[in-house]
Amino acid sequence: MSFKQAGMTLLCVLLICTGQILFKLGSSKLSLAGGLIESARSFLNPWIISALFLYAGTTILWILVLSFTPLSLAYPLNSLAFIIVPLLGSFFLNEAFTMKTLIGGLVIIIGVCISTI
Repeated sequence: MSFKQAGMTLLCVLLICTGQILFKLGSSKLSLAGGLIESARSFLNPWIISALFLYAGTTILWILVLSFTPLSLAYPLNSLAFIIVPLLGSFFLNEAFTMKTLIGGLVIIIGVCISTI
């Protein structure tokens, strides 16, 4: 895998992980009390809107990455999100990051790597 392929793939992973944190922040602003309109409006909070735009841009970047990188090389890097998202959640949201989380994420990453070899 070239430096360009790895760099762009890792950028996609980091952007998707950031989107997950934005979705989590936005979910704390949801209100399902009240009518359908009020509930739908709560989904239009800045965190969720930001995450959706980030996901849209990242999807375009991911398609570009896949145009010159085999999926068997790009996708294993995508599994890094199973470690990065909990780490970001720990740092920004004060969520627990335990040894079980780390080991579980590593098992997923190893499994994805094995399945693509």
